[in-house]
Amino acid sequence: MPHIPTLILTFLSLLLVKLTYAQPNYPVPKIIIIGVDGMGAEGVKQGNTPHLDKLMEQGSYTLSANAVMPTKSAPNWASLLMGTMPDMHGVKSNGWRRGDPIPNADCEGEKGIHQTFFSQLKELHPNLRIKVYHDWEGLGKLIEKSVCEEVVSTKTAKKTHRYTLEAIKKKDFDLLFVHFDHVDHALHFSGYLSKRYLKKVEKADTFIGEIVEEVEKVDFPEGYFLIVTADHGGNGRSHGGDTRHEIEIPWIMTGSSVPSQLLDDQEVTIYDMAPTIGFFFELPEHKCWEGKQIQIFE
Repeated sequence: MPHIPTLILTFLSLLLVKLTYAQPNYPVPKIIIIGVDGMGAEGVKQGNTPHLDKLMEQGSYTLSANAVMPTKSAPNWASLLMGTMPDMHGVKSNGWRRGDPIPNADCEGEKGIHQTFFSQLKELHPNLRIKVYHDWEGLGKLIEKSVCEEVVSTKTAKKTHRYTLEAIKKKDFDLLFVHFDHVDHALHFSGYLSKRYLKKVEKADTFIGEIVEEVEKVDFPEGYFLIVTADHGGNGRSHGGDTRHEIEIPWIMTGSSVPSQLLDDQEVTIYDMAPTIGFFFELPEHKCWEGKQIQIFE
């Protein structure tokens, strides 16, 4: 029979390993991801967007990031969350349903869905608090709710904005994913780059400015990273094709120690989000990712 001291030492060693992998080895800044449905790069260029302009001036960005084909919402939000392309995660249209075949069955996460970086992070850091607020109800199909503290389908941009500001005030999250859908509504109603469309881009800019203001007001001691991106642009009153205006999306990051730089020397794609977020939490490169870490820091 093993000696009691030996058993105690073994138990303490296992506990130390578990604690080591339960939290990162350094204070991780709060991470806020803002996804604006349908806000193509050209919309940011043509709209009156002083807050986004300031984020780009102060942080790292590109207006030449690429969505995946088809340039529909579900395939692209899935690629962002899952770190891989539609041929691998299986979400190829907005009509996708849980239980549809997952091409890479080894990467199934919550039942019936390809694993997202939410559950990949939770496996490494069980105490991580993840919250999601989204306008478009279809986004909820892509979220692994079992690993999130809170997932709310708000139905409107104003409610999404209100929930976001409240979460920031409370400081009760580690990773916050926010989805606005009002720009895409204008795209389908009036057309890409129409007057109505650009007004909605400007409204998104106002929301983002107020979010940044609230973040700076509450002053997170561990710092923060804020990322703004989109799922696609548009072509007339639709999207889904391979035109430049449909494919090119913004990718903007600001926050603690983020350098001011243009990222056009990197080929940034929507499915690079997972490995980039994983880097901040010391998550090793995952077998289910096709994306790469966007190089922000030297």
